[in-house]
Amino acid sequence: MNEMKAFVSPDMDVPGKVWSLRDYWFILMNHRGVMVATTLSALFLAGVLALTQKPIYRATALLEVRPERLNIGEQLYERLGYYDPLETFLSTQMGIARSPAVAQGVLDRLGSDKVIQYLGLEKPNGRSWSREALLNAMVERVVTIRPSRDTFLLELGVEAPSPEASAALTNAWAEAWVESDRNAEAEVNQPVVQALTQEIVRLQKSIREKETRLAQLVQTAQIRVLDEQVNVLKERMDRMSDAISQAQAEVTDKRARLRLVQMAPPEALPEIRNSVHIQGLRKACMDIGQEYTEKKSVFKSDWPGLRQLATKRDEACRRYQQEVEALYQAMLRQAQTELEAAQSKEQQLRQQFEAVQAEIERLNQATTDYQTLKAELENERRFLETLTQRRQEAIIRREGTLPVNAMLRIVAPAQPPPAPIRPHRLRIMVTALLIGLGGGIGLAFLLHFLDDRIRSHEDIRSIAPYPFLTFIPDREKEGKNGEDIIANAFKTLREFIFMNQKSTLLAQSLLVTSASPDEGKTFVAIHLALSLARAQKRVLLIEADLYKGPIARILRVPRRPGLIDLLLDSENLYAPNDFPQVNEYLTVVPHGVSDRSSWPRPERLDLQGVLARFATAFDYIIIDALPVLSMAEAVQLVSQVDGVLLVVRSDSTTRSVLRTAVELLEKVHAPVTGVVLNRVNLKSRYSYYRYYHSYYQYYSRYQVQTG
Repeated sequence: MNEMKAFVSPDMDVPGKVWSLRDYWFILMNHRGVMVATTLSALFLAGVLALTQKPIYRATALLEVRPERLNIGEQLYERLGYYDPLETFLSTQMGIARSPAVAQGVLDRLGSDKVIQYLGLEKPNGRSWSREALLNAMVERVVTIRPSRDTFLLELGVEAPSPEASAALTNAWAEAWVESDRNAEAEVNQPVVQALTQEIVRLQKSIREKETRLAQLVQTAQIRVLDEQVNVLKERMDRMSDAISQAQAEVTDKRARLRLVQMAPPEALPEIRNSVHIQGLRKACMDIGQEYTEKKSVFKSDWPGLRQLATKRDEACRRYQQEVEALYQAMLRQAQTELEAAQSKEQQLRQQFEAVQAEIERLNQATTDYQTLKAELENERRFLETLTQRRQEAIIRREGTLPVNAMLRIVAPAQPPPAPIRPHRLRIMVTALLIGLGGGIGLAFLLHFLDDRIRSHEDIRSIAPYPFLTFIPDREKEGKNGEDIIANAFKTLREFIFMNQKSTLLAQSLLVTSASPDEGKTFVAIHLALSLARAQKRVLLIEADLYKGPIARILRVPRRPGLIDLLLDSENLYAPNDFPQVNEYLTVVPHGVSDRSSWPRPERLDLQGVLARFATAFDYIIIDALPVLSMAEAVQLVSQVDGVLLVVRSDSTTRSVLRTAVELLEKVHAPVTGVVLNRVNLKSRYSYYRYYHSYYQYYSRYQVQTG
């Protein structure tokens, strides 16, 4: 029995479902058909796309870029506006390669018809290509240029439908680019000569001015004497720094002395306490006071001598206090004066130190100006030599006596490529596979969360506030061992009913219903009755579903007498033995006559009298009722029985239907014993209950035979 309870409700105390990776895996596997269909569709479309695209080839030529015009000096080209970093320079050259001027050179070499043939261009709207449109098509659609990392090499490629056409176009484009660069180099020589001449004149003027300033600075500043003066001043600064440190220490001492005089009592100061004069006055005050005290104890207070002695005492003590205060004020003034003097000395030393420091900075600045001016003069002289040499080379090139040194050179001409660059069939198929798989996974989760059907007892718990009793396997899915497995499942349900049985001699009535038709309530009612009969319990199975009535056909018993006859029996003519029996423990009351005209009216469908008549003859009365949401008779019957079993079909009953049925049962205060999940597929590898399939197979071999 304990094993059975642990099996039926392994997590009865769990308030909510905790999702795990296995749950997500089950969702995907339950919708694996959708995933496979989505993935195959994506692969099919990608395959069609890859097969219908025309292959495109791209041959590559390698060119060397030699930015020699930049070598004449960064300063010049910064001023002329020609200087760029290497990355910008290469980008400029790639922009030139894509220009219509280079494309025009390709057309001049190959001809328009050849270019159109190589590119596989179709006539626009049946008309021939104009030269401008053809140039734009060449530049926008086919040219690819990539710089080689950390080198002066550029890769030039032209795309075409055939490898030979791509190689021919690439080589023609490279030659046109090199020729364009040579022409541009020749054309730029004239403005370069002019710019170089202007810069040389400016540099010569600047050199003369700097030489004059340098000579003046040497004469006026006496550069050689400056270093000696700086050394003398530095030694003086060191001495002054030591003096400032001593002055700071003296100021600290004087400030501490003043604070001591201000904070200490006057009598505690050594100068006052050790003064002979102050000590004499203090002794006189104390002696007279002691004498006054002695005589006061002998004479009366009105004795003249005692009054004279008191006056003398007061005069001596007042004189003592006055002398102490005068000496304290003198000491205080002296401490303040000494502190002010020490501070003034420190301030004077600091001013002298700052003056020396400023003089050293002035001398250093003069030396720095001299060295800076000298370095600038040397740089401009070297730069002038470089400019003079470059101007001479530019003049020779302009006159045609020296070959033009172009910036571009073809290193390796293009060869026909062995394979096309697109379409990338493998990449397309892999991308389609990933997209299809991702879309299938997303669609699977979407279908799962849009699916409103009940799949497990956790779904039931989230809606129905009733105990979950057990689940019944799907007989059609179980095959040849289905009957034994189902018998074992109903034995589990029977044990729950035994545990909930009321201690009474009367039969316990149990109504079996469902939310909607075709959920298996009749199946549950019949097999529950058979299971109770196997336990040697006297069972009465009443078919209260008057509209279908399949029990007589299933159990192969006569249809009459039935429930209709029993309800119309006002004289109590029918006894328990008058109804068909399946075996000695199971008696069946079919629904009776099929003529609906003889049926009692719904409001007269009262089973309480029938239950009372057979209460002592049976242990259990199982009633197969109508679905609660289909007919009003089912709702009327739930209040006439001891308990209600609500049957829910797995993967069929929706949450909304079950929720409506529960609300209806709650409204009429139905005594619901629990919920049974019917037709659970235990064989599915991706079902919540698949782990219990082996349990049923193992225990059904032994428990059904002893049930």
